[in-house]
Amino acid sequence: KHTRKRRLVLPSFEARRLERYVETMSKVANELADSVAPPDAAVTSTVPVVSMMSTAALRIVGLCLFSSDPSAEAGSFAEALEACLEHTVWVSRTALPPPSWLPTRRNRRFRRSLRTLDGFVYGLINERRRNKQSGALRAVEAIARARGQPLDESRGDLLDMLLEAEAAPEEGKPAEGRPLASELSAREVRDEAMTLILAGHETSALALTWCLHFLSADEMAGWRAEIAAEGREMLNSG
Repeated sequence: KHTRKRRLVLPSFEARRLERYVETMSKVANELADSVAPPDAAVTSTVPVVSMMSTAALRIVGLCLFSSDPSAEAGSFAEALEACLEHTVWVSRTALPPPSWLPTRRNRRFRRSLRTLDGFVYGLINERRRNKQSGALRAVEAIARARGQPLDESRGDLLDMLLEAEAAPEEGKPAEGRPLASELSAREVRDEAMTLILAGHETSALALTWCLHFLSADEMAGWRAEIAAEGREMLNSG
């Protein structure tokens, strides 16, 4: 099952898609830099680096893999995500956490936050399923492939791939009592989407935060300009 699902997400990380992801990352980074330090403006205050990197990473994951920006959604997706992560860590570090069904203040907050996350992800799934029913997207893509034309990258993202995935019977086992192929359930798609949002968001945000922390150290003063120049050169080399 893991191998099958791994095959489903691999096309999302092909070279041609990674090039588009770099464009998105660069755009988000530039917008963030302009919001923190507008051109020709002196920086005179501190900034909440942890929350800013968290929001930036969340935007990048959402835009690259799901063609949607979770941080812009009503319902404070980013805050709900942080609350769920904090609760998960707390439970893992607590010797005797209260059972999840007990209506403690912490459990109620976790359930509210989880509903916010599910509302966003299931909303995307339902929207894509409605659009998919007409078959128009698939027809347009088939024609484009036949003509050797580039596909519209705003669609055909990871979420579309998951929704179009079909589960074939395991090798060597007859498909008794079930169809030869069936779509992934909404729950499975939700689980995959949520896993990628979490995996691509938290670790990246923390890595960026620590990177900026070390770059801000006094001993890095002589290297900052060189590092920035190298970064700009790499982004422009493509």
